[in-house]
Amino acid sequence: MATSAAIWALPGKAHTDWAPAPAPSTTSRPATGGTAAAPPREPARSPESPPDPPPDQVPVSATSPEQPSGFVAYVDTGRDPGFQPVDAMRRTGADWFLLGHLTSGPDGCAALWSGKMGHSGDLVIGRLGGLRTAGGDAGVSFGGASGTDPAVTCKAKSRVASAYRSVLGAFDLTHLDFEPREKPSLPVAKRRAGAVAALQKEATAAHRPLWVSFSLPATRHGLSREHRALLRATRQAGARIDTVNLITPLKPGGLRGVAAAVRAAAPQIGAALALDHSTVWRHLGVTPVLSHPDALTPAGARTLAAYAERHHLTWLSLRGATPDDTITRVLTAPTERSK
Repeated sequence: MATSAAIWALPGKAHTDWAPAPAPSTTSRPATGGTAAAPPREPARSPESPPDPPPDQVPVSATSPEQPSGFVAYVDTGRDPGFQPVDAMRRTGADWFLLGHLTSGPDGCAALWSGKMGHSGDLVIGRLGGLRTAGGDAGVSFGGASGTDPAVTCKAKSRVASAYRSVLGAFDLTHLDFEPREKPSLPVAKRRAGAVAALQKEATAAHRPLWVSFSLPATRHGLSREHRALLRATRQAGARIDTVNLITPLKPGGLRGVAAAVRAAAPQIGAALALDHSTVWRHLGVTPVLSHPDALTPAGARTLAAYAERHHLTWLSLRGATPDDTITRVLTAPTERSK
């Protein structure tokens, strides 16, 4: 399993280099900061519901985190259908998970796991009840490397919105992520944005939170021109983007390269989303992709957490090679600033 983490933090100087932080304890970090506070999430089922009910009966724990925070573990549901989120939560301290990827099915409009498996057939999603009972939660990601978002293949905005809505309703979700891998297209961006904006309006009317993120590749030069245009078009079409998650390679000793990518992307994202310099950092996530399980050491993880803390990043994420659980526990532990 590849993993990812989210850390809510307070900003420091936006261009401060990496600096070490004291070794943290192993208790999980409380969620703080981020976007504006949402109304409390009401339980969808009784607390007496079985821990692992069918997907259409997934309960929401009153103690579930309201937005992606703490350590968010990425789960490839196609490659790891036996994944046990509650076990991972107890082992690592992660209380948020991002499940990927939902892609277009044969008709081009339905959203299926890896484009093949329907909602009821996914074993990981079926375990959301137990996760929420334990105090955790999860979001889902559309697109990714194995397929395309329904917005690419479905030409009707209403049907794209219906595909997203069916997923939200089936699993009572509050977090949708989009990871477009296809060449950015303005018509696709507008269809997706129109559908997302409609769902955000529905969520607001129902007093329900709905957090939306985009996961995009970043280099030392930041985002590509096409991805900047995608973000701008999405905003102009009326959709709110809460977080832009920057996916960037991490080789052993390569944290400075990650920092360079973030520094380059921050003003680009600020311009695309009409955010000022001090605000944009609240909307950035960072996902280093590990080239090797040992690419990130415990000391490096503390450095990464300290960087997120100083720069007010929305979350940190890890993908690629799977690190030892020790790394996860370092990233989920409270920092000095949150103690």
